[in-house]
This record gives sequence, C-alpha cells and structure tokens, in this order.
Amino acid sequence: MLDVCGLSASTMRQLRALDRLHGWPDNWTASAVVTWCRPPRKHRDYGSSRTQVPWHGDHDWRANSDDPRLVIEIALGRVSRKARRELRRLVTPADERLRALRLNNPFAPSYLPWWLRTFDY
Repeated sequence: MLDVCGLSASTMRQLRALDRLHGWPDNWTASAVVTWCRPPRKHRDYGSSRTQVPWHGDHDWRANSDDPRLVIEIALGRVSRKARRELRRLVTPADERLRALRLNNPFAPSYLPWWLRTFDY
C-alpha cells in the first residue's frame, strides 16, 4: 500500500474507498497525488504526459482518469472537510509551480479546468 506523506490514515482510507468506488486500481488516487506533487525534473516534465488533448475529442474531459490532477479534483469533491484540507495543503504548492511553468491557452474552451487550458513554453 502506498502512503502519501502529509496525509492522515483517515484521508488515506477515504482515498482507497474512492479507488474501490470508481473501480480504479489500488492506490490510484494516492499515486495521482504523488505524481502531481512531485517537483518537475525539468520544466516540461510535470504531472501527466498531456498526450491526450481533451478539447479536441468527442468525450467528456471528466472521463479521463489518467490525468492525475483530474483524479485529485474528483477526490476533493468526495472526501471529508478534514481530508480536503490535507489534500489542498499538498496540492496548492504544486498548482502554483505549474501555473508558473505554463501559459494560458486563449483558444481553449472556458468550461475546461485551468490545468487543461495551458500551454508548455
């Protein structure tokens, strides 16, 4: 079992229950948190591979559980307040680093979440 530093046992239990609820592999949500919060090795190596561009497909962006930030967003909406605070405490610095490394895409639809409306530069 994967434990994320900075998250309590109660939060980890909720993340594992979320994995079971959605039929995801064990520790899928915890590994998404670790992947997203890991500092980039170089400025373009951050989080997911972004090979799939959601606004060009016919599918809903919320269906892509391979995007670590999306998995975190789903978890933020399904856990308790205490667990949400713990997750945000870990995710917010990573979000800020990502925003500093990427540019906004003016052509992306406004209904997409902020992390999908960016360019690498």
